[in-house]
Amino acid sequence: MPDLITVSGVKDYLEGTRFECSDALPLSGGTANFIYRISLLRPVERHSSLILKHGRPFVGNIPFSLKRQAYEVEALKWISTWIAPDSPVKVPAVLHFDEDKAVIIMEDVGLDAKTLKQLLLDGAVSQATAKNVGNALGEFIANVHRRSGGEVELLRGFDANEQGKSISSWATYGRLASTLQGEDMPVLSDPPLNVSKETMNTIATLSKERSSQINASADCLVMGDFWPGNIVLSPTAESIYVIDWELAKTGLEGLDLGQFCAEIHTLRRFHPSQSTSAEAIISAFLQTYRRLRDHLDPLVLAGTVVTHVGAHLVAWTPRVEWGGREDTRAVVAEGVELLVGGYSGSYHQTQSWHDFLKASLAGPLID
Repeated sequence: MPDLITVSGVKDYLEGTRFECSDALPLSGGTANFIYRISLLRPVERHSSLILKHGRPFVGNIPFSLKRQAYEVEALKWISTWIAPDSPVKVPAVLHFDEDKAVIIMEDVGLDAKTLKQLLLDGAVSQATAKNVGNALGEFIANVHRRSGGEVELLRGFDANEQGKSISSWATYGRLASTLQGEDMPVLSDPPLNVSKETMNTIATLSKERSSQINASADCLVMGDFWPGNIVLSPTAESIYVIDWELAKTGLEGLDLGQFCAEIHTLRRFHPSQSTSAEAIISAFLQTYRRLRDHLDPLVLAGTVVTHVGAHLVAWTPRVEWGGREDTRAVVAEGVELLVGGYSGSYHQTQSWHDFLKASLAGPLID
């Protein structure tokens, strides 16, 4: 069998098929997936290049079941049927899935395309474009959540993605206590953050509740990794693609919203010159989502979003090289405030909870 972690192996694998290529350009690889842009010898369904994604059954030394590829392919197929022809937001079309060899061949979203995160870092997103992108993404993810809710077969299949649920639970809520205690985290341990025992107990209670909710939720499909690095735009931002659906599963709508907002918010904290565009994206994104999903309890949804933003700021900021030590500690401290303030169990009166959420970045979700 050709070794698909090398260019020569990819070319050998494709030889004699309709996907035979003149070149295979590595785009990423070395952990869970090896991804290539393949230049076809002959166009396939009008495509001159495609993306080949080869999965490996591990991340580093941690097992990572290849069943994730089947979930990604299934999610892309379902979602493609829900997208209106004139929608600016799309998902890549799947042209081939070889489950035995762990290979997905899918649409190439463009040589000049960039992630939303990179465009913001480059200062290339105007306020008007930011608002349009936020509206489009809010409509897209609202549509995914809404349409999936009526598909019993789909929900049954994606509810079985226990690996995806486990990763989502562990990557944020499962690491909050150890992160705040500075375990293997010099930026937070020297000096210690000194989070109070009462606050740590509140976060522990929230984490336990949220992990149970993640495992039990079965009412809609969530993307599971909805962040600006998985959102790819054409140079004019007229076409937007949402990629990498390996963690698709049933779950809480607010976690997709929270992860997206957390990443945009973190970017504006470390790159304040992009605050105006970031604010426009978040506001338009949440306003549009709320308009299209107005049957959801706004306080519950906003609470889920805010606490997930907080969990993301705590669990991920010190693990990603966003900026300096003091800024990192400040963002983690903000995450603690959002975790406690966004949790309904922190309040004796609903009005106090409402006021906190209304003043937070999730305010657009509340009337």
